[in-house]
Amino acid sequence: MPPLVRLLARNAALGFMVAIVFVGAMLLLDINGLGTLILHSPDGIIATFALTFATGLTFGGVQMAIAIMQLAEGEQDMAPPKGDGADDPAEARPRGRDRDNWRAEAALPPLRSSAIAR
Repeated sequence: MPPLVRLLARNAALGFMVAIVFVGAMLLLDINGLGTLILHSPDGIIATFALTFATGLTFGGVQMAIAIMQLAEGEQDMAPPKGDGADDPAEARPRGRDRDNWRAEAALPPLRSSAIAR
């Protein structure tokens, strides 16, 4: 199994385990009478399964998203490429068809506010 798929599966399983603990705590602590309601309901097992599954999908998705976002943390330490003015944005040369006259455009006077209002 590829390492990224293994990472996502492991984090999804961790999210489901947290959801099982969370739903169990909600039922044991009887938050808003939920534990009593499910205990006295004839379909309590189905309700518990549905609540656990929906919560597991949510927590699993959050865990996978956190794992994906943490993959990019190592890339932030990399320095920008040298030679194109990346250290100073004012000196960065434009790319594409405007690359030859970039100094001339920088010398243009700014627009007056009366010209913008018309």
